[in-house]
Amino acid sequence: MVETARLTDNSLRYLDCLDKVAQPLIREGVYASEEEFLRDNVRYMARRQIEECQQVIRGFEKQYISWEKFSDALLNVATPAQEDAWMEWESERRILAAWQKLLRELG
Repeated sequence: MVETARLTDNSLRYLDCLDKVAQPLIREGVYASEEEFLRDNVRYMARRQIEECQQVIRGFEKQYISWEKFSDALLNVATPAQEDAWMEWESERRILAAWQKLLRELG
C-alpha cells in the first residue's frame, strides 16, 4: 500500500480522479473492484499502444522491407537520415516489446 504522506498533490488528484471514474462503474457492477477497473483499462491502453506501434513498424517495413535487411544494409554506409529512421524504428520495436510484455503480465 502506498503511504499517503509520500504522495504528491498531483498523485492525490490523479487517484481522486480515478476513484471518481471507477466508483460508479463498481457500484453498477461493471467492475468488481478498483483493481479490476484499473487492470481492464490498462489492458485496453496497452492494446491501443501495441496497435499504434505495429502501424508505425508496418510503415517502416513497407519502406525498407524488414528490420534485419535494413540494419544489414546500413552497416558502415548509413546516411544521417537512414540512421534517424533506424533509431526511430528501433525505438518503436522496444516500445512495442514493452507494451506486449505488460499485456502478457496483466493476463
